[in-house]
Amino acid sequence: MKFSTVLQILGKTKVDKQKLDKLWESLLFNQFHDIILGSSTKEICEDAAKDLTYIIHEAENIVKESLTNLENSINQNLVILNVLPWKRKEVVKIR
Repeated sequence: MKFSTVLQILGKTKVDKQKLDKLWESLLFNQFHDIILGSSTKEICEDAAKDLTYIIHEAENIVKESLTNLENSINQNLVILNVLPWKRKEVVKIR
């Protein structure tokens, strides 16, 4: 979601805050101790698995869309991103 935030700050995209809030709320709900420890009924665990699959799918789509928007806004032939929360100095090999 870091890319969505950067793009919104740069004015290159609009983040769907309602969608992010809904995904976040669902993620938090499914981390309830009975669910995460597996002590709930089979149906509840299956519902949680479906919810988490949906959350991951939607989050991946948001990241893909954000990266595409970022690449398009830079207007360069090559874009290298550091997705880690610290600076890096490694050499990048291009084949």
